[in-house]
Amino acid sequence: MPDMLANRADIYNLGDIMSGMEEVFALSYIENSLTSNSVLAPLANRDLSDVHRLIKMAKTDNANLAQAQSSDLTYPYSTSEINEIIAILRHMFRVQAVILDVNQAYIASASQDDKYRVEPIFKLQGSYRNMNKMTEKLSAVMNENELNQLIDDHYLGESQLLTQGAESNLLKLGEMRGTLTEEEKERWAQIKADFLRNKAMGGEDGDTGARIVAQLVDLASGFNAISSQFETYLTKNDPERIARLREAGQQAQLDAQLNAQLEAQKILADSVVNNAKVVSDSIDNGFEKKSESADANIQA
Repeated sequence: MPDMLANRADIYNLGDIMSGMEEVFALSYIENSLTSNSVLAPLANRDLSDVHRLIKMAKTDNANLAQAQSSDLTYPYSTSEINEIIAILRHMFRVQAVILDVNQAYIASASQDDKYRVEPIFKLQGSYRNMNKMTEKLSAVMNENELNQLIDDHYLGESQLLTQGAESNLLKLGEMRGTLTEEEKERWAQIKADFLRNKAMGGEDGDTGARIVAQLVDLASGFNAISSQFETYLTKNDPERIARLREAGQQAQLDAQLNAQLEAQKILADSVVNNAKVVSDSIDNGFEKKSESADANIQA
């Protein structure tokens, strides 16, 4: 099913399999979790059409329309029962939306080749099991904060079962839900930047030679960036344009533009110098280790 499927080759055909069936697939999360909630469990043993009518009623904000639809129910529910069921179903829709997003992110991450990743692998799952676990704890009197806390607590517990990457997975989930604080956004951006840097350096298993080559590539990229900046500078600040600005009495604007360009050049130059120093240190360390290894072999 949603989580199991991502571990098989079928994930590559999931788009074809689910084409045109997205609504049915989403609805299956609601249908399969009814028995997990004590209030909704009796619905599983009654007419399934009642379930679909109640779901339709929960999706409408029109009280009069909902009241009219309640007359079509085959079972004689009381008004209080209908209100409680609808309240829980609306909470389920919120959980369902998160579950579907997590499921899609999990499948996309599982099907991606490691060499194309731009962020750590996402391992949290959006399965029926997850939906059932959260549905079990839903109640009609829950407010929005309590519902969000329920989702947070559930995935916090799920993340603790991961062998690694709990923090990055929770931050990715927060990004998807739009709940990250400014501090968490900075931390997530740092984790992604470190991930790309480590991958460029050959990862934890990369040898010294691979790391040096990766750093040289970064150095070349830095020089290319400087070249591009100079080209932009010459294009935007050609002599004729500068003369026109001066004639128009816009010397202050011209000075500000020139200073901004020079500052950008300085930042790029400093970056290249730092990269060059890192490469030099890596090369020195690499040769030093090789020399020590050779001496040890000779002595042996």
